[in-house]
Amino acid sequence: MGRSLGSAKDKRPGSMQAAGAKSAFDRLQRLRIGGMMEDLSSMGDLCWKSGFPADRQTGTMVAGHGDRGAYVRIRERALMDRIFLDDYRTYNASRQAFYQPQRYFTPLSSIDVDLLVPCDQWTLVDWHTNAMADNAQWTPPCRAGRWWLSDSCQLNSSHCIPFITYRIGGYVNNANNMIFKANFLNIPIAVGAADGYWFDSNFYHLVMKHEVLYFFFEPYITFELLEPTLVDLPAPDATGSFSVDTEPRIVVSSDLVKLAPEVREMLLRMKWSMEDIQEVLLAAAAAAATAAAAATANLTGAFTTGAASSASPTEFKEQAVYQGACQWVLSNMDTWLPWIPTRSACFMGQGLFRELPADPALFQFGQSAGFVTSNGLWGEWLSERKAQAICLACPPGFYSSSITDVWGDTAICRQCPPGSYQSVYSSANCEPCSAGSFAAGSQMTSCEKCPQGQYQDRQGARSCEPCAEGRTTLAGAKNVTECLCKEETYLYRSTEETWNATCSSCIRGLVCQGAFVGQLPGYWAEDTGSDFSVFECRDQLQCPGGAIGTCAPGRVGRACGSCAEGLAPKEDGTCSKCGGQAYWGIMLVVLVTFGVIPLVVVFGIFMTRLKRTALSIFMVSIIFGQIVVCLQSLDAIYQLDITWIDPAKAILNSLAIFNLDLDLSCLLPPQDYLLQYVVQLVTYPTVVLVTFLIWWVLHCRGRRVSFNTLVNVHGLLLVAMLTAMSLAITRPLQCQRNPNALFTITSRPHVICWQSEEHQALVALAAIGILAYPVTILGVIIYLTRKYPIWLRSGHGLEVMERYRFLFARFRPERYYYGLILSVHNLLVALIPAALVSFPALQVGIMGLVICAKLVVQGLLWPWKIDLANYNDLSLSAGLLMLLLLASPLMNIREENHEQFVGVLLSIVLITVPLAALGTALSLVFLRLRPQSKYAAFLCHHKAGAGAFCRLFKLVASKYMKLNLFLDSDELDDLARIFDIVSADTKCLVAVLTSELLKRMWCAGEIVSAHKNKVPIIPLYCDKYCFPNDSQIELIDSVWTEEQLSTLTSYGISLENIKAAYREVGQLTPILLNRSCCLEEQETTILQVLHAGVADAASSAELGAGLPRANSAGAHFLVVAMEEPEAISTGMILQQMVQLHFQVSVFFVRHAEEAPWRIRDLPRASLLRDAWPWGLATSHPRRMGIVSVLVHTHV
Repeated sequence: MGRSLGSAKDKRPGSMQAAGAKSAFDRLQRLRIGGMMEDLSSMGDLCWKSGFPADRQTGTMVAGHGDRGAYVRIRERALMDRIFLDDYRTYNASRQAFYQPQRYFTPLSSIDVDLLVPCDQWTLVDWHTNAMADNAQWTPPCRAGRWWLSDSCQLNSSHCIPFITYRIGGYVNNANNMIFKANFLNIPIAVGAADGYWFDSNFYHLVMKHEVLYFFFEPYITFELLEPTLVDLPAPDATGSFSVDTEPRIVVSSDLVKLAPEVREMLLRMKWSMEDIQEVLLAAAAAAATAAAAATANLTGAFTTGAASSASPTEFKEQAVYQGACQWVLSNMDTWLPWIPTRSACFMGQGLFRELPADPALFQFGQSAGFVTSNGLWGEWLSERKAQAICLACPPGFYSSSITDVWGDTAICRQCPPGSYQSVYSSANCEPCSAGSFAAGSQMTSCEKCPQGQYQDRQGARSCEPCAEGRTTLAGAKNVTECLCKEETYLYRSTEETWNATCSSCIRGLVCQGAFVGQLPGYWAEDTGSDFSVFECRDQLQCPGGAIGTCAPGRVGRACGSCAEGLAPKEDGTCSKCGGQAYWGIMLVVLVTFGVIPLVVVFGIFMTRLKRTALSIFMVSIIFGQIVVCLQSLDAIYQLDITWIDPAKAILNSLAIFNLDLDLSCLLPPQDYLLQYVVQLVTYPTVVLVTFLIWWVLHCRGRRVSFNTLVNVHGLLLVAMLTAMSLAITRPLQCQRNPNALFTITSRPHVICWQSEEHQALVALAAIGILAYPVTILGVIIYLTRKYPIWLRSGHGLEVMERYRFLFARFRPERYYYGLILSVHNLLVALIPAALVSFPALQVGIMGLVICAKLVVQGLLWPWKIDLANYNDLSLSAGLLMLLLLASPLMNIREENHEQFVGVLLSIVLITVPLAALGTALSLVFLRLRPQSKYAAFLCHHKAGAGAFCRLFKLVASKYMKLNLFLDSDELDDLARIFDIVSADTKCLVAVLTSELLKRMWCAGEIVSAHKNKVPIIPLYCDKYCFPNDSQIELIDSVWTEEQLSTLTSYGISLENIKAAYREVGQLTPILLNRSCCLEEQETTILQVLHAGVADAASSAELGAGLPRANSAGAHFLVVAMEEPEAISTGMILQQMVQLHFQVSVFFVRHAEEAPWRIRDLPRASLLRDAWPWGLATSHPRRMGIVSVLVHTHV
């Protein structure tokens, strides 16, 4: 019913009644929000039809009824919170603490006010009449000229809910009505206006972008996507009061459907008109007047009871309303009798149902037996009319069937029989299951598809037929012909009569799809007459897959391993006719063999005279050699069991030329791999023979051609091509296992390993090739590396070493052995594809380990002479390692045991790495805690008398063993604690006794420190030194000043300590040294000293024996020194350093008799004139660098 809320000035009791009605409505709304009440339907159209017809449009209505007014877009979260944004009471400011509607709207601060029309430009229009309002010229007070704020939110604009209307032709619609209603209804609203209402208008953009209230009309397309809902706002009546144009609703308890379903059904049918309500109210008013008069006169029997009433006036009114309703019921039976449902007269689609007392113990059984309806009623479906029977819609799984009895027509619900189903309510029949499905029981709401392995070709089936053993179908199979072999199985030579035959497991490399059996890409199969034999191809491009025996165009033979006669392979896996491009690889090899290498030999002969040009070529050759080795390593990685993808695959495939993997199909029989392998083996001997013939011809013609140049060229070629040669030679041993359990050569899959005569011959040749190439090359490299230190220390050896500069010249002298490390690395890279061909899971890991080890060693040693070569080598190795990491996901692991093997290895690594780290840490702690000496020997010497000799002593020691010797000029940062070093960090003290040693304060302190701490002292007498006697030792205090003695005393060293130490040293057995003798004799004496002082040092006999004596025959430099001992030591140091750095022969001369020739004409150089007192013969045939050493010793 409509409710009168009263105007702002109305203070009559009617307004109090309105407040009570409002309180009751609020309570009802709370029950509705809490889910306690159910809104069944409208009681009828009770809205007023007169007065203000346009006011009805502000009632609570759903869009699509020709309405206009304030709309809102109701969000799901508001519904979940049970907040009804279509009811104006939700917005009342007094209820903000409960409803809080602002949380569902956009704040004013987030709306672009520049899109709003300023208030001073508003022309207000009455939206009921579409005419200008009486106050059209009134300008409402707006915030910032854009928003009008209602009284309830002026003090705090954040509480305002935005309401936006539109302006068309200068007129602002509905603004005056909304302003008036907002203040009257105490709604916190901010009113704004925007231009237009079409899709490109400011009004449209604001409404679509923000959550706001907005004025519009329906039906219209603009905001249809927002699903707008009209807000229930009251409209003014003729008296100025507001009435809510809301249809009265029937709201009942949510439990009514269970407690009184017939009452609920009656309420659903109940429809009242306004005339009916007026009639009830008139009757109630008359009864109320009569009751009031009876109460006043103190009469009795005013009502039907005939007894005097003592009820209050309010109770009289309630009884009067009841009396009026009863009178209406008695006089309007035709109106309300249709409301009462006939309980057992069921229509088609319904059935008789009787509710029973609920039994929780039988509830689950009742569900399966049909004793529970969709609305949760517990009962049973009846087959005939009985007491307390009601009509309900037949649920899914049932169908409605009409029956006639003595009470008339009705209907019952029957279960769908097996083989049929019904999925909807109120159905009059059941549907039979289609072919490929079944219904095993009754009361089915759907049919089940035949499961995999079964089929059904009839309709209305209760079950499906199984396929033969080993066969299966897709779900829902409709015919026996759909029974195919299961996934990963096949039937050899399937026919129509073999539908029930047993299927075999699909072989790896085949694709088994029902009756079709074909090849997967990368595999080739042949029909042996009894089954299929599957081989793995070299490349997927060569075996593209398809029918059994399919090869790429032009390819023939087992596993499509070769091209047909007269055809050459292409990059796409096919073969084409032999042409010019097919011979380019062969022509390149011939060109290198008969053209480039001889030119390199001749060019190397002439470049020996152009040292600067040769140095540049040397740098370029190092970088080029590194790149060639890297390309060979790339091809070795390409041989790993990895499924390469383009474009990387195409790039790696083009590197075959660097590993001598040339296809000779156009020159030799395509399938004769034995002949092709023999040609590869004899290629390099042919190159050697050709270059040797060229050298011999040049030598016979009188050209001065160095044989060393020829050796260096071939040595460099062998070292650079070691990977390629090893890969080519071991290729027959690289056999892979095929799905048919046979082994074939990976690069030539048409050759069967170990069983065919061809492969046995290949294995014999491979063994010869391995001995002739990798084993021999590596053996020579090991021999030359071991001999290098010996040759380096002798002039004759250096002349021999010129022949092997290809191995040592590229590296720093102290890293001469890196050529061996590099060769071992290259050999391992070449052997991994062949050695681990049966373990593809290990190939990538081991290859990465080898490359990583080389990367670490190269970074630590920094071996190349040129820094650029070191950086280039690091970059290339890092690139190879990165390639392996990126390619590891493409690795082929086909067999389960390989996966288990990898898992075991990973577990070992995960356990070993922490244990290794822990072991390293413990070793470091142990080494730190273990008492040990930092220096093997302490060289105690007089700077002027033996400084150069001690430097020579340390240089010679470093040549033969790794010992840390203390020489004060190398340890300047530790001189402050020099006595502590002698006493705590030294194994022995070598006293290099010259004439001034015992007179030096610091030398005396060093000897005393060694004597006091029991450090062994080794006296080395230089040049017939004579140790002082006791009387001379007693006078030692006269040598030092008081200040020097005071310094020694501060270190705890007294004169008595010095004298005692000197006497002790004098009694030791000395080692004699003549510094005027040759270097070899001095080295022997130095090694004797080291052997005496360091127990783990090698003896001089072991290290000094067999050293060839240097001569001047092949010397490039001549070092000349004076007869003074320190000058001789300096000259020997210079000889060793120049010889070590330049790796050339250096001859040392101490007097004229040792000179290689006599001087007849004195050179003009004053330095030589001062340093060389003899004559020089200028007719020496060789160009020789002459270095003179002049040492002035001041004692």
